[in-house]
Amino acid sequence: LHMFDCLRAKKSMSAWCVEARVPLLVKEFMDVAMRTNPELKMIIDGRIEKNNLREAFDGQVLPEVLWRQKEQFSDG
Repeated sequence: LHMFDCLRAKKSMSAWCVEARVPLLVKEFMDVAMRTNPELKMIIDGRIEKNNLREAFDGQVLPEVLWRQKEQFSDG
């Protein structure tokens, strides 16, 4: 991740003198995310992927952003 996608994001932002913030890559958050049961992050029974994470941010992030379909980093 840090060798490709994050590096590309850093270079893209730097080209326009913009600083990107990636709050979900904070070490403490990553520790929690990696310990979370993988089935809670998967599409099961029509539930959208990472449903539990999306519910945690409900009311803090615009619904059209929070509940949109996930895209690959390079496609988004």
